[in-house]
Amino acid sequence: MPRCAAGCRRRFVVSHLPRRPSWECRACGEPWPCQPACTILDAQYRDAPGSRHTYLTDMAAVAAFDLRSDGGATAPAVNRILAAREAA
Repeated sequence: MPRCAAGCRRRFVVSHLPRRPSWECRACGEPWPCQPACTILDAQYRDAPGSRHTYLTDMAAVAAFDLRSDGGATAPAVNRILAAREAA
């Protein structure tokens, strides 16, 4: 069975990207960014941490826009993305 870049076993390999507007991972269903997404982002942006920071800041803004009418879901999603941004 194929594995994604982070080692998840799936019948069809799907990138660990957010499913909008819910902001759950397309591959594993966990809140995005899931641990595999963070691992992939770390590898992709290893030599460009400033670009990773910008990408996740932009994603936090998009999540805030997508979830603006969902009341309580906005803050946890944005906080999760910003925490991942700072973890690198």
